[in-house]
Amino acid sequence: SGQPSQEEGDTSQPQQQQQQQQQQPSCTTLDCTRTATFRPLISSDGDFLCDACYRQSFPATAMVEEAAAVEAGFSGVTANASAPPTATRIVKGVRRQVDSAVRVASDVLADVEARHHQQEREEEECRMCLDPGILRRCCNRYYCHRCYYVRIGPQCPGCGRAAHLTGIGSRSNQLPSDPGRLSVAVTWLLTLITALLLVLGATASYINWRTAPATVWGRRCRGWFPKCELDICVDATESSSSSASMTSDYKKCSRSTTVSKVVGKACAFDQELYTLSDGEDGFDFCSSSPRDDGGDVSDLSDSLFPGGAYVFEDDFDHWIGSSVSQGIMMASAKWSQDGPIFAEVSDVCGFNNETRAYTFSDDGVSMSSTPGALAFTGFLYRYADTADLNVVHGGRIEFYLKMGPVIYNGDAPESTCKPSFGGDVTLAYSTDQGSTWNVFNSYTPYQYRGYSFTFVEEIIPMEAWTNETRFRWRQPQFDPAREYWAIDDVLVYASFDPQWQDSQDYSIEKERRDESIRSKQCCAGTEQCPPSVQSVDSCGIEGRGRTNLHTAEAFILVALGTANIKQLFLFIFKRIEGCSQETQHKVLPDMSKLSKPFPKQTFYVVEQSWWVLVNAVLLVSPLVAAVAFNVYSFFAHGGGVQSVVMFCISLLFDSGYVARLLSKSFRFSFCLASKLCVTVDTTPDSGFLSYGREKVPLGNLMDMHLLSSCYVWFLYVFTVVSGLPFATACYMATRISLGLDFHRIYVRLLGACLVARALFGGNFLAKLLLASQWIFSLSRDQRDEMGRSIKRRGTALITFYVAVAVVFLASVQIVINENKVHPSHARLILYGSIGFGILLGALAAMLRGLPVNAHIFFTRYPTMGYAVVYAKRAKCPCMFTCSSCSDVHSSQRMFMAYLDDKELAFVRLLRGDGGSSEDQRDTERLRAEI
Repeated sequence: SGQPSQEEGDTSQPQQQQQQQQQQPSCTTLDCTRTATFRPLISSDGDFLCDACYRQSFPATAMVEEAAAVEAGFSGVTANASAPPTATRIVKGVRRQVDSAVRVASDVLADVEARHHQQEREEEECRMCLDPGILRRCCNRYYCHRCYYVRIGPQCPGCGRAAHLTGIGSRSNQLPSDPGRLSVAVTWLLTLITALLLVLGATASYINWRTAPATVWGRRCRGWFPKCELDICVDATESSSSSASMTSDYKKCSRSTTVSKVVGKACAFDQELYTLSDGEDGFDFCSSSPRDDGGDVSDLSDSLFPGGAYVFEDDFDHWIGSSVSQGIMMASAKWSQDGPIFAEVSDVCGFNNETRAYTFSDDGVSMSSTPGALAFTGFLYRYADTADLNVVHGGRIEFYLKMGPVIYNGDAPESTCKPSFGGDVTLAYSTDQGSTWNVFNSYTPYQYRGYSFTFVEEIIPMEAWTNETRFRWRQPQFDPAREYWAIDDVLVYASFDPQWQDSQDYSIEKERRDESIRSKQCCAGTEQCPPSVQSVDSCGIEGRGRTNLHTAEAFILVALGTANIKQLFLFIFKRIEGCSQETQHKVLPDMSKLSKPFPKQTFYVVEQSWWVLVNAVLLVSPLVAAVAFNVYSFFAHGGGVQSVVMFCISLLFDSGYVARLLSKSFRFSFCLASKLCVTVDTTPDSGFLSYGREKVPLGNLMDMHLLSSCYVWFLYVFTVVSGLPFATACYMATRISLGLDFHRIYVRLLGACLVARALFGGNFLAKLLLASQWIFSLSRDQRDEMGRSIKRRGTALITFYVAVAVVFLASVQIVINENKVHPSHARLILYGSIGFGILLGALAAMLRGLPVNAHIFFTRYPTMGYAVVYAKRAKCPCMFTCSSCSDVHSSQRMFMAYLDDKELAFVRLLRGDGGSSEDQRDTERLRAEI
């Protein structure tokens, strides 16, 4: 409003009064015809009010102005030049009395309001727009932020003094820096790669689960994309009599004792048992591998389980002498004992250099001084017969054949294996103990003579499918002086019954094998041992205690080590001189010229006791249930010292996090603790926002925005889930009987949450929600903010540190599994870890400059509320201080609490400028909800 005009001391001429009346505008109020000379309205196009309408519209301002005018010796009402002096003095006297009474009443009312509503003392009308003039008192006038900073400078519109910005309003005149197209493009690239990796990871996990190789006895290979890479030879002598199936007790082959053997590809279904037993158990033959055979489990190739056993094998390297009569140390070399063998082991025709992929348990014992092959060089007869073999379900014969070469070239030395020009070699079978022989194949010299052995494989004819079938290699006609030939590495393979896995015998053997494996797992202490047989005594092995760590226990120890290292680092970091929080230096105002300093106000957090109690029950109940179950399991199934120690560690670990979460986020306490207060001091030189132990300079305030009720509920749910007893529940997996697949998923999921909580804090899931919101945001403003975060000077250092850590961990794993990782795969893992480390480091650096670390106090039922974003700046604690390292340790945080502030004075204190039109609408929404 404008200032009232001064009274004219002298009486003017009537003509002059008439001219002034003609120049006076009319009152703009409807149904009012009075002139309005003295009440012009600000920010209007020539609108005026008369005295009466002005007093009715703005009573408080009119009263203050008239009181000030009376004190200055002027009248607030238009003086009539023709009024008598006596009447004028009477009016002035009455006004003085009224003004005195008004001042006394105003002082009493002000004292009452100061005691009950301290914040309302600052809510005077703005001298320009008549809106509440919060916090902008200058030259005995109140102004709102927009009117106070309406001039360029900014300056006070009343006296021209420099206007000092406070709170978030201090950033209203500062345009945000342009992040640049490259920085924003980098954020989109990080989002795209992250989404792609998540999709690929989920797809790979599903494919790994669906295509894991199955085993003969119904187990499943374990690991990340496991392969059937174990070449195993198992003694099948006990089942060779019927040749219908294989025994369930796996025993490694031995040359001296094994007669029949099952050879094939296998995988480890229990890596702990396989390692602790030195490869004697914990594995099984692969019956199908969808990744290798396209998912067709009916076509079993030789690379997997062949579906049969080798009932005869002789490599001719373990004969005591040159003839069979001198003895053979290889038990599976079952040559006929009914008659002589017209051949001898010799190297006259050389020997085959082919080696077996599998090994024998007695490979370290040398049984023959000179390797050789079975050479046929006799003058009268040349043949060799096997003993009767069980091939009732068919099979095949494998051997290597060589006949003497005809021509010698200059590069090859002259061979002692005489050349073959004729004399075919035949392969026959007999089902009547050698009385009659039936030839089913012959081999001519021109196909097999040469300098090396040729592999031959023959399918056993159906007529020879008996349990007493013997085979003969024979040369019916030959030149005694030449036409030498030899065989080496002879194998006779007998198939099992095609329906043997559907028979009752298979079911019985499977149950027996499951019980045997279970007993061995408990003796070895693997995590696949059911809790019901956890005791060592139940498996019949005395003095064998569990010393290996289960996966759940390993996760607990890793999380414990991570938490301790993090706490140690923070302890050292906070105590190094020079790492205190930075304060922004401002140009100090001349406080002596201000009639009133900038205000400081304290707000108290609203605490609903019933709500806090409900959350205490929600967080404590799962921990109590997990402890009760583990205690019951100890009494029911027992447990060693290691189990008790791991249980105590997990219990203390979870209890600490639950207690911290209840005390910090929910303000739960058994003692009569004082309410949490939030203090705001808007003094430009030392203003701050403080809550709890956190004190934030006003210069570090970044933004304030309204969170919807739905979003706050999400944050609340994620915070509560973060406080679940992950360590105790993870350890509980070792005491509960679960399906093996579910057990693996359960342990690894809880273990990952446990380690993440130790690394990122007690509310790590809430941080994950906030980080996901930023990473996958489509908002242009948020993308710009992400681009500015990428351009921080500490981004390169954070990326480098994280990448080095990832590469170091990958290198450690490669070194530990040196014998299992192929060099080419090791290089691939190393390059992949470098790329993944750079991606992870860039994401960590970007999120470091964004408000993903939330301090939210859920002390009442979650509703919408204002969140304050501020910068947590720190100085570098290193020996050589540098700004880039300071940016590494600095971050943005978000604070939210429900305050006892129905008039939203806290919001106006921090915002200062009243906010944009959108902010004002959010404020009105929150006011309506309150």
